[in-house]
Amino acid sequence: MPITISTHLGTRVSLPHNRRDEDFIKKENENWAKRHPGEIRINPNGYKEIMVYRDLKESYDLLFSDALKKFNEKQIKNRNPERVIDNYLAHIQASEKKHKNALHPVYEMIYTVGSMNNPVEETASIEILRKVAKEFEARNPNFYIVCMALHCDEMGANHLHVSFIPVAHSTNNHGMATRNSLTKALEQQGLIGTSRSLTSQMLFEKQENAALEKICKDYGYEVIHPTVGQHREYLSVEEYRLKKSIEEKQAKLQELNDLPLNKKIINAGRLEQLENIEKKYKKYSATFEKNKRDVKAAKEAMINYTRMYQELEKKNDHIEDIISSRVNKKTESMKNSAFDFIKSLNLWEQFLSFSSSLGQSIRHVFKQ
Repeated sequence: MPITISTHLGTRVSLPHNRRDEDFIKKENENWAKRHPGEIRINPNGYKEIMVYRDLKESYDLLFSDALKKFNEKQIKNRNPERVIDNYLAHIQASEKKHKNALHPVYEMIYTVGSMNNPVEETASIEILRKVAKEFEARNPNFYIVCMALHCDEMGANHLHVSFIPVAHSTNNHGMATRNSLTKALEQQGLIGTSRSLTSQMLFEKQENAALEKICKDYGYEVIHPTVGQHREYLSVEEYRLKKSIEEKQAKLQELNDLPLNKKIINAGRLEQLENIEKKYKKYSATFEKNKRDVKAAKEAMINYTRMYQELEKKNDHIEDIISSRVNKKTESMKNSAFDFIKSLNLWEQFLSFSSSLGQSIRHVFKQ
């Protein structure tokens, strides 16, 4: 049986939605019903499976607390208290709000089997998505999973959410030794972007799509990949309805045109009805084509922004390394000059005693 599949890497992660928080889902359904009376977006009695859920704050403490402590101690030692980070999770969340291409606290890969108009049987889709979930960590050892949820209760095709924190390790003296960085975590997994048109994130999506396709084939499904430009890989509910409406009207027109001439009954009212159908079809078709062009332009813009961000990140790291090196050398030189001056005045013992008591006071202040 031929089916379509999709994998999508995103940063707009809703953990309450993924883990099916009761109050959150109730509100989601209420908002949906206001726009689509009589419809239920998420069926409270539908099948769902929350495989993994970990508290985000606790996960950040577990992953980054040691590295953050060492980073802060270094900043105090180097007399840079303004660079001390009190809460790493809050630090990233604040950066995410201020900067368009900032790091994100959580990333998410969504795996979909089948489509709304060509669904895969529920039992088979559950088994396929479970296997994808089971093998995720082996493929991606630098990703710490905070939520893994399988949804068959939602309007549309059955799908799996894997929400994760990318964990990158650094051996240089700049920044935290262990930190959140999607690009560096992927590179350390061997997914290294080679150009602007083939970034680490793109390689990650290709890897996961290939893994999903292999599992589907193991279950006897033929996976088809629609030609780019002739089919949208991801359709929202509204887009799907529009596409379905256009197809139905087109089929009706074809049905009328295929009637034998002696059986065609075209009176004034019938002709007017046919013309109205043709007008609506042209209008919907133009809207649909415009949506496809807009999505294509948006994807290209996203790729360009990702490339620019990666280049700026590399340049920034290089500049900060240079500045840090020069400042450290200058500070060390000034410190040695000061020590030599104190020694020349025969005040070295008094200075050591004074600095020891001062250091204890400073540490006490920063602990508070």
